[in-house]
Amino acid sequence: PCFVLELVERPGRPVCGAEVYIKGQFLKHNNNVGAVCTGGPTEPEAVMDRKTAQAFSHFTFDASKNQILICDIQGVNGIYTDPQIHTLNGQGFGTGNLGTTGIKAFLLRHKCNEVCRLVGLNEIKAKELGTSQIERKHSNMNFTTLSESTRRRQGRASHSRTNSSSRPSSRPPTEREQQQKAEPSRRASAAASIAPRTRTPRQPRQSLRVNMSPPPVDKDLERTLKKSASMPSPDAGKSVMNEADEKLMASILNGL
Repeated sequence: PCFVLELVERPGRPVCGAEVYIKGQFLKHNNNVGAVCTGGPTEPEAVMDRKTAQAFSHFTFDASKNQILICDIQGVNGIYTDPQIHTLNGQGFGTGNLGTTGIKAFLLRHKCNEVCRLVGLNEIKAKELGTSQIERKHSNMNFTTLSESTRRRQGRASHSRTNSSSRPSSRPPTEREQQQKAEPSRRASAAASIAPRTRTPRQPRQSLRVNMSPPPVDKDLERTLKKSASMPSPDAGKSVMNEADEKLMASILNGL
């Protein structure tokens, strides 16, 4: 048996699949690309288990009117888990659905055993198997894929949660739900406590004015300078060089 669990205490309430732990020796009987597993235990029960698994995959093809085939059979003592479904159009049931390629891969390698004959399955002859053997008979049959079923179930759960959100809950909220409810208020308080930095407006730059006008003249100093300029100098009329020096300078200048 398997279950679909909704984890109500996790954010978003995710949905996951789970199954009961199967105790015993785990055996893989075939896979989704046509391989048939052999070997392992030789006890009669284990050998019959392998034959039953192969017959089961054959049975799904006959029972669905050649529309699907279930393979990748594995498990413990006839209890199977984690199978793969191939469909004619290759749609649905995950990326392991190989469509007609996967179906033909199994049928070409399958050898009917006493279990197949016991339940009356049509014998498959690999040499006679061609593309015409796998055709769209009864194409009006509808199969609900796991992904479609999951989407509908999640849609119903979401609709149910939306309708029930307006009704008061009969159970007290859990500690996690209380924390999630208080989270927006806590963030708003934290944001309000952090005051934004106010920028001081820049003052316009003042131009530097330089006074180029001459400083005022001291009247007393001006009169003193004028008086000194009008007085004759005691060395006035005297030559700085004597006559001999003047002649030497003249000869030097003439030589240049």
